[in-house]
Amino acid sequence: MKFILLLFVSIFISSASAATANNEAGGDYIQITQLVKEYQQALNDGNGAVVRELYTSDGSFVGQGFPTAQGSDEIVALYTDFLSKLDFNIQFDIKELKLGEEYGFLRTASHGTIVPKGVTPSKQEGNREVFLLKKVAGHWKFYYYIFNAEVK
Repeated sequence: MKFILLLFVSIFISSASAATANNEAGGDYIQITQLVKEYQQALNDGNGAVVRELYTSDGSFVGQGFPTAQGSDEIVALYTDFLSKLDFNIQFDIKELKLGEEYGFLRTASHGTIVPKGVTPSKQEGNREVFLLKKVAGHWKFYYYIFNAEVK
């Protein structure tokens, strides 16, 4: 009887630990999905100031056609500059997500339009993005953001 009781307790504890791990992973996925949505909204609204909260303070932006920006001040200045000149209407689709304890990897594909202010969009475009993520004070943020145009 003791053996059966110990076996039952062991299975219960293992199941509870697995459920906790799955909930944490699910919570992380939800948090990262929200992070991507906030980023998408900031671009579509032309709100460069929001990106300060989405990146780590020591983050980096490496985008095709843009200078590399490192740290919050450079990143916000870069976004403020190009968002003052361009209109975005884009959507990000999550293609791959791998998470560790403190760092993660996110691959997305974006599609929509990015045009100079006042210009009517004539065609859709797309990019391939890689975000390295870092957990800061319990919240996932962009640590490195790298993208280039989709090649078809």
